[in-house]
Amino acid sequence: MASFFDRNRFNDYSLFLLFLVLPLHRNFSTLAILVIALFSIINIANKKALPKNQIDWFLPLLFLYYLASTLLTGGPWSAIEKRLLLVVIPILFWLNPGFFKESLRSKIYWSYIIGILLAETICLIVAIQNSVSFLDGSLTFNAKVFPDAEYGFLTASVRDGNYFFGQEFSLFLHPIYFGIYIVVAQFLIFEILTASKGSYRKVLISLIYFAQFIFLFLLSSKAAIISSFFLTLYLFWTIKLPNSLRALVVIGVIIFSFFFANLNPKMKVFTDTFFAGLSINPNARFGHDLRILSWDASLDIIKNNWLYGVGEGNKDSVLLAKYNEKGYVVPAEEMFNSHNQYLDLFIGGGILGLGLYLFGIIRLVLNAFQYKKVNLPLLIFVMLFSFEALFENFLSRHAGVLLFAVFVTYLNGTKHVGNNA
Repeated sequence: MASFFDRNRFNDYSLFLLFLVLPLHRNFSTLAILVIALFSIINIANKKALPKNQIDWFLPLLFLYYLASTLLTGGPWSAIEKRLLLVVIPILFWLNPGFFKESLRSKIYWSYIIGILLAETICLIVAIQNSVSFLDGSLTFNAKVFPDAEYGFLTASVRDGNYFFGQEFSLFLHPIYFGIYIVVAQFLIFEILTASKGSYRKVLISLIYFAQFIFLFLLSSKAAIISSFFLTLYLFWTIKLPNSLRALVVIGVIIFSFFFANLNPKMKVFTDTFFAGLSINPNARFGHDLRILSWDASLDIIKNNWLYGVGEGNKDSVLLAKYNEKGYVVPAEEMFNSHNQYLDLFIGGGILGLGLYLFGIIRLVLNAFQYKKVNLPLLIFVMLFSFEALFENFLSRHAGVLLFAVFVTYLNGTKHVGNNA
């Protein structure tokens, strides 16, 4: 019983808790961070010494950029507050070098995967509750947000809403963010799968992996779906199989991807318009057409502010003015951001702000190759995040900053203890 109350064990449990609640409401992750901070203070008080390991500079320096640019250009405190995680998370891991122990890795992975499964289950239960009702004593099922709408189940997801799709389904995070959380989970599931023994265990873990495609289908995040299929192709290509069987697996994934894209309403709209040719439509109301408007306006701003940018505190007002100038109705009404992390940094900090971020990302990639055995989890995460960042400002939302800060800090830190999972 005494060992159960060991301080180091509670430290580990607090870390598992953090990874478990990442996909849930931000209040849970905030609570987990406070718990870790409390145990860290207690440990320092008992040891009367700070850890000797070094803290990585990238995320704190990125925070300092946001802090200075926001303050100098009169930005709101909320813009600084959500990016505090860029310095808080590295400090918490620095204070707890034991978090990088090899013995914790699989438990950390499982904690995150269980958190994803828990979030998905809750979303599914709520969607069922919203869709089921009793009418004249009979049980009825209608997933459409507007029950009397004439269009069908799938079409409703791209019209007035379906409780099993998109924003109506994703309770805790925006569908785009929940999508990348799931894709990260898929890689961790695969990591556990390759290290597992026993056919039944491998079958169960494989089912968990492929079940994630169901939820990606429901979330309908195009970027997440595309990155998931590319990730799956890569992962299954690396499995030690006879070449003929490997080729069959790859062909199977490609065929599955084709049917998946044609069945999902949002993906079908995207593929149809993509092959028909993308164009600027100032009156666009939804979908990737709106992103094109945001990108076009962003590029116009960058042309005249490429060196220093307009400042983090001025980005929203400058973009809004550009939308109005170009007659982009919906982006102006909704005050859309640039929907691209690279453009966002370019607008806010010019080539200097973007250069700082890209230099840090390149350094992370180089860190992944620092040892004889490649730190594949770090490399895959950076690649996934960098691809998804083409379509969303992940460092402008709490969920994006949280995912980035936690996984970059943890996966980059594992280089200190080797890379053998």
